Amino acid sequence: MPLEDVTNLEINGSLEDTRFKQFGLFVYPDPKLCRPSNVLSLKVDRPLVNFLDIPLTVDVETELKTGTTLFIAGRLKLLPHSFYINLQKGKAVYPHPMIVLHINPRFFYGSMAPYVVMNCWKNGSWGQEERHQGHLSWMPGRDFLLTIRCELEAFTIWLGDKMIGEFKHRLQPAIVDTLKITGDIVLHELAVTQSS
Repeated sequence: MPLEDVTNLEINGSLEDTRFKQFGLFVYPDPKLCRPSNVLSLKVDRPLVNFLDIPLTVDVETELKTGTTLFIAGRLKLLPHSFYINLQKGKAVYPHPMIVLHINPRFFYGSMAPYVVMNCWKNGSWGQEERHQGHLSWMPGRDFLLTIRCELEAFTIWLGDKMIGEFKHRLQPAIVDTLKITGDIVLHELAVTQSS
C-alpha cells in the first residue's frame, strides 16, 4: 500500500519491541517519500471521469483567467456534514499552500439551513470568512452540478442554474495550479472551459 493511502493506524492488544523513526520535513508530504499512484491533470475540453476518489488532488493545467469555467459534477453522500473545494497554488499540506478560493458547503440538520463558506488563505492565515445562504438546493443522495466562473473581479459560484455566491478576488486567479476536493461527496466528472 502506498504511504499516501494510509489514513489511520489502529493497534488492538499489546505491543512488544515497538520502534519508530521520526524525522523533520520542510515539505509535507515529501515528494521523495510519497509518490502519487495517479497524477490527474485537468485541461480545457478534456473532462476527467475516472479515478475521482475522494480526497482528490488534481493538477490544473489551464490558467484561471476571465472566462474560465470549472464544472464539478457529483453527488452528496446520504448524511453529509461538509465538503470543500480549494483552488490553490501547490499540493503540499505543509507549508500551507496559498488558497485563492476555498468553498466549503456545510450541512446541518434540525433548525439550521445549509450554507456555503468561502475564504482565501494568504500571508499565512485565513482571510475574512464569507457565508452564503439561500438558493441552496443540495439534497443528500442527489446529483449536483457546481460551476465556478472566473470573472474580471470575482468568482461566481453556481449550483445548477442558480448563483449561490460571489467571491471577490483576493489573490490573482492565474496562480492556481491545483484543485483539491475532500469531504462528503462522490465525484462523477470534472471539466474546465475557457471562453475567448
